[in-house]
Order: sequence, then structure tokens, then C-alpha cells
Amino acid sequence: ITRARARVALPPGQEFVAAATRAGTLARVNVARGDRVTKGQVLAEIRSDEHLAAQRALVDAAIEAQLATEQLARDEQLYHEGIISKRRHAQARARGATAAAAYAHHRQRLLYSGLDEQEIEALSAGQSFQGALAIRAPISGVVVDATAMSGARVNADEPLYRIADPSILWLEIALPIEHGSAVSPGMRVAVLGMATVLDGLVTTVAETVDPDTQTVTVRAVVEDHGGRIKAGQYVSVRFLFDLEQETPMSVWTVSSHALVRTGQDSHIFVAVDGGFAPRQITVVDVASEIAYITGDLDADTSVVVSGIAPLKALLSASKTALQ
Repeated sequence: ITRARARVALPPGQEFVAAATRAGTLARVNVARGDRVTKGQVLAEIRSDEHLAAQRALVDAAIEAQLATEQLARDEQLYHEGIISKRRHAQARARGATAAAAYAHHRQRLLYSGLDEQEIEALSAGQSFQGALAIRAPISGVVVDATAMSGARVNADEPLYRIADPSILWLEIALPIEHGSAVSPGMRVAVLGMATVLDGLVTTVAETVDPDTQTVTVRAVVEDHGGRIKAGQYVSVRFLFDLEQETPMSVWTVSSHALVRTGQDSHIFVAVDGGFAPRQITVVDVASEIAYITGDLDADTSVVVSGIAPLKALLSASKTALQ
């Protein structure tokens, strides 16, 4: 088992950018760096002449598409009655298709700008224009960077916020080269110093060595829904394997209150038919209230974590009698 230092990092796939979709002036800023946001939440509002023009273009396109549809319906009737030529009928169909394409184009531009389907339908029906363009959070997460300032002029596609989902994090570990060959994807790595268990899996072992430090970078993925560690933080970790044998070990986590020490030995009490029995174990590490142990255990073993005093007294008495 070896300890190492790890830097907590955000995976690229967990980070998203909220940008200004139109040029304009930031009329309102609602969040700042470090704030937690939910998907769809309004982060800022932009007053933009471009946005007003885009809304007007959608309304014009909706009216044109409606007129073209009505004209096509009339020409369809006239064509089937033999009153108009095939060429005029074809022209009416072409105008209808062109008008529909123009409406779809302007509609898509407004969707990209941040309007939703209901807002676009309301615009198409001739309801009032929106005075401000809302910039919404693309995901639920934490604002890790913010450049938005009230009153500032922004350009289209200018990044305003970076938002990250911190529930999935990377542990980037610089491991001495002599230990690199003992690590492989799938091994467990535990973060030390946590009040509750926080561990992850090794996913990548670098194929190259840092020439300055002579270390191999090992990356592990950890799920932390409680926000116990943060990107940029350095933490102590422990690889759960035996460096001498270079084989994985069965390391279990139990409450540190379950440990019973008698002399040089460590035990826990486990449930057996008819009561409880001591089980000798090896303590790998104790971090806060979590103990990492090895021994003759499995996932179905029930461990006593409270009311141990009477059992400990019996264990001490039995060991004394044997001596």
C-alpha cells in the first residue's frame, strides 16, 4: 500500500461555457464565480438591437409563410379545377417552400440565441417582443469562472461563464517511476482525511515519464456528490495494492469505532450464527472515522460498530486465559 499526493481536476467533459449569443449590453448579472446554478437558470440578461431585429425577422417570416400557405391552398384548388396552368401551380409550391424555409431559418436562429419553443410560438402569433435576451445555464453545476459585468458591452459568442459539474472529478497523481508498473486501470484509490468513504478507480496510466520529476502520471476518476473535494485542491490518496507483490489487495472500509486493539493485534466483531465472533484483521490506514482494513472478510460480512465494550472485555479475558 502506498500514499501519494493528488491534484483534483475537472474532466473536460464536465465543463461548459455560457456565451453571449448576440452582441449587446449586459443589463443584468445574476450570478458570480462560486455560485451553484441549475440547468436553465438565467445567469444574465443582454439588451441587444440584434435580438430585436431577429425577432422582427421571425415575425415577418411567419407572416410570409402563412400568406404563402394560403395562396398555395387557393392555387391547389384552381389547378385541380383546370383554371390555372401547371407552371403557376409549381410557382406557388416553390414560394410556399421558400417561405417555410425562411421561417425555419429565423426560428432556429432564435432557438440558438436562447429562446425556447413557447417563446417562439408566442412571437410567431404576433405577441410582444422580448426586450432582453436571457443567458441561461447549460447544465446544473458551479460557476468556476465569470467575466460578466453589468453595463459591459459584449460581442456575439463571447464567453461569459464557465460552469462545471463537480460531481465527477479527476485525481491526477504523480507516482514515482519505480511504482508505475504496479499500477493498472481498475485499481481502487482512496482519498484520505475524509469523514466518509471517498474512493475512485484508476482509469489511465501515462505511457511517458516526466523528465524533470521522473514520475508517471496516474489518473483516477472519483464521484463526489457531496462536494468534499474541489478542483485545484491537493489531497492525500492511498493506492489499495501491495507494491511488493504488485497484486491488488482486498481492502475494506469500516467505521473506525469497530476496531478493537489487543496488544499488537487488531480485531473487529462480526455477526455469526448465534451471536458475534472476533475476526483478526490488519489495519491499513485510519482516516477520520473511516478505517481501511484487510482480512478474511467479504461484502456480506456484518460488522459490529457500537456496543463493543462487553465484547472487547470477553476478548481480552480469553486472550489472558490463553496466556
